[in-house]
Amino acid sequence: MRNGGRRAIVLVLHCDDIGRGARASSGRCERHSLRVRIVRRTQNVKTLETRRLYCREWEDADAADCAHLYAKPDVMQFIPGGVWTPERTARAIQRFKERTAQSGLPIYPILSKTTDTIIGHAGLGRVEDTEKTEVFYLLDDAYWGQGYAREAADAFLDVAFSRLALERVFALAFPANVRSHAVMRKLGMQPDGRAFHFGVELVQYVITASQR
Repeated sequence: MRNGGRRAIVLVLHCDDIGRGARASSGRCERHSLRVRIVRRTQNVKTLETRRLYCREWEDADAADCAHLYAKPDVMQFIPGGVWTPERTARAIQRFKERTAQSGLPIYPILSKTTDTIIGHAGLGRVEDTEKTEVFYLLDDAYWGQGYAREAADAFLDVAFSRLALERVFALAFPANVRSHAVMRKLGMQPDGRAFHFGVELVQYVITASQR
């Protein structure tokens, strides 16, 4: 992974450190088998690495490389507005970069270690018109049903609680999006009623630092 020629600081965090302010440990968590490597150069997270995936900052070539992904109707079924054109994909990625720079909440592409290609994106962000922080993801349908969504989202929950010291993190899903509901439950998130955002009613989930 590139670090732009600057010195990188590598922290290896395990899930038994989450929310406790503990230093990095070499032990393994009984509840979670994921090991998350966080590489950073500044106060913002630079790269996340799990067993099968890694996430990094967006690069100039990414919009063209992953435009086909955002043009898939199945992948974009629960994204307001549906499929994106290549131009809209480029604009969206630019917004992701700006939001990360402004808020310090990372929104990164998900890359497969096996193929070194983008298979989606994931991150943390503010829920529309609120101070709530949500975790979210989007994954290429070729990778559905294999635990990749949970693996990526779990890494960003680690960031939320261990690096950013958040008290709670939310997630939102359309009622009909049964796959996302399953992922949220596997992450240990609990249903938290309904919420209205983007002009629609969504199911809200929440997890607290103490539940990690």
